[in-house]
Amino acid sequence: MNNIKVTLIKRKYKSPITNLIVNTVLLSNNNKAVLFDPSIPVSELEKHLGDKQLLAFVLTHAHWDHILNLEEVLNKYDVPLYLHKNASKLFNDSTLNCSTMHKIDLTFNIPEKTKVIELDENYCQLNLGEFKLDSYYTPCHSDDSITYLIEDNIICGDSIRLNKPARTDLPTSNTDDLEKSNEFFKGLNPEFTVYNGHEAPDKLKNFYLFKNFEQELN
Repeated sequence: MNNIKVTLIKRKYKSPITNLIVNTVLLSNNNKAVLFDPSIPVSELEKHLGDKQLLAFVLTHAHWDHILNLEEVLNKYDVPLYLHKNASKLFNDSTLNCSTMHKIDLTFNIPEKTKVIELDENYCQLNLGEFKLDSYYTPCHSDDSITYLIEDNIICGDSIRLNKPARTDLPTSNTDDLEKSNEFFKGLNPEFTVYNGHEAPDKLKNFYLFKNFEQELN
């Protein structure tokens, strides 16, 4: 693919118990675009899209902070929504989507017009117009977590963190899956750029799991 651009859009959000920075990722190429984890309002999205055609929304996982504006953007744009098959149960359950933890109890309604495409394989390739995404199931942080690869970019939600292990103490987390998920990331090119859910982009080799892996080898 030529001329692919990855734009990280940060949103600051204050919940009753903490301040958050949540990342939305926009892929664009020529006059097309795909948006990951819509936690920005339509007005903000329109500024970043400009005259580009939006092809799809894609979720890394359905925790509340990563889908803050999902309902709003789906009402605005008639494009498909890609997610793991386990994500749907989080939309109407504030405990599972973790908003109850933040004392805000959010639920999300998916418009009837929206074509929802549920992914249920450990690996599949998504052909979204000009964008060819490799989709890998990486449960640990949540049982609906997916990591997407496109060229030398990794879009992974909260499946890995820069300076500590992925969080696995949440309602659909699974500590047993953490090692398997980490093994997947260790098998990727350490020079790939990671776009996760809350931190600045960085090379995979600088992330906690990768640095820890290299220390074990030495």
